[in-house]
Amino acid sequence: MCRPVLLSLTLLTLVTDDGSAGDLARVWELRISDLTGSKVSDANAHVFSVGFSPDGRRLAAIVSERQQDRNKQALVTLDVSSPRDSIQIVGYEGPVGEAMSWSPTGEGIAIPEVFHALGQPACTLEHTIRAVFYDSDRVADVQPGFPNSDILFFNSHCQPIGSWAIEGRWELTDGSSDRHLLALSNYMPKRTEIIIVDPLRKKLVRRWSLAETEGSWPLFADNGNAVCAIDGTGRRGVAHCWDVNGDHEIAKTSSGNPHDPMATALRARRVVLSDYGWKIDFERWQTEVGSLERRVVWDFGTGKEVASWKPRHQDDMAHPATREAYEFAISPDGTMVAEGGAGVLTLYRIEP
Repeated sequence: MCRPVLLSLTLLTLVTDDGSAGDLARVWELRISDLTGSKVSDANAHVFSVGFSPDGRRLAAIVSERQQDRNKQALVTLDVSSPRDSIQIVGYEGPVGEAMSWSPTGEGIAIPEVFHALGQPACTLEHTIRAVFYDSDRVADVQPGFPNSDILFFNSHCQPIGSWAIEGRWELTDGSSDRHLLALSNYMPKRTEIIIVDPLRKKLVRRWSLAETEGSWPLFADNGNAVCAIDGTGRRGVAHCWDVNGDHEIAKTSSGNPHDPMATALRARRVVLSDYGWKIDFERWQTEVGSLERRVVWDFGTGKEVASWKPRHQDDMAHPATREAYEFAISPDGTMVAEGGAGVLTLYRIEP
């Protein structure tokens, strides 16, 4: 017997620092193992990543469960409007993690070492760490090295189509198929830089420096016109968003303690930030990031908090004695939030 999808308009209301209230209305919640045709048997399967398709109509999740002394991975996709009737689950071999990149058409998903053309057999992306789309049918990854790093290019059939050696040790964080750009970071303590490159013309487009941390995970937003990242100390994190076109800072947070991870809206000026407490490392006598307190939807166009919620937690597969927060994503238009963990996917609508 299949358990029905839970449909709800329950409001989760929290008060933000400026005194305004932000609401999340739960649209639906489902347990993956309960759905008809589900290939996931573990009711509490670990969710490693969730992400919306570029048109916002589909949601994908990377799920892992323990079967016969080995981990089994699956890519779950479903329609946001009718999740119960549209779920598709494809098992695959390969690593799991937070990396997921939808093709611009929504017909394919790139994850480490694997490309899935939905409805077609998957192919293997050789030597990839984090594969992202930068064009309609082209995927890139970076092999960090010193004195140079190599950007690798693949087509949608997983065939290598070229490479580009760039000076320095860089890691790939995101791609914009709208602008045909890639975002990279060098993660050097006190010398962290973010660069935006054009892989088609093999050209540096923008470079920004971060002052305090070992780095962030820069992500594109607003149709590739903006890039957002985190800077700061353990006690005082700051989220920045820059204009890719005008090379200036659009906005930065003035309250809270945001640190990674975060998620950005593909077609809007909205970001989901992770707000933490802080603690003191008495051996090194410096502040460190503390426990996660809430997720915050921040509009960097207005500089205002839109909504916030306290995340749920799931068991850490690598360290069973610890717990980690549910994974999350924001829809391309910035009006919906998805959360996944412990075998459950939930969709929320952001109330104005």
